[in-house]
Amino acid sequence: MSALGGSLSSGIVRYWSAGDGVVGPDLARPVGYERDVLLEIVRGLTNVEIADELGVSEGRVKTHVGAVLTKLTLRNRVAAVILAYELGLVG
Repeated sequence: MSALGGSLSSGIVRYWSAGDGVVGPDLARPVGYERDVLLEIVRGLTNVEIADELGVSEGRVKTHVGAVLTKLTLRNRVAAVILAYELGLVG
């Protein structure tokens, strides 16, 4: 069973499976940083470190972290990391 709960996890998997086969259309847009921010969260980086890595402000990172958590109905960064592993976004 998923660490996120069966129906929630399967719904998220369907959402992320749409579009390009890796992430849903909202996260795959080249104008957004949500996917990049999620992958940096998985690496264990802080908002300041993510900002430095992506060359954006810490405020922008906070906005994108919040957007990722909201879109995927996740409570926190730990849940985002678990989801990324469950979906095979990271090995």
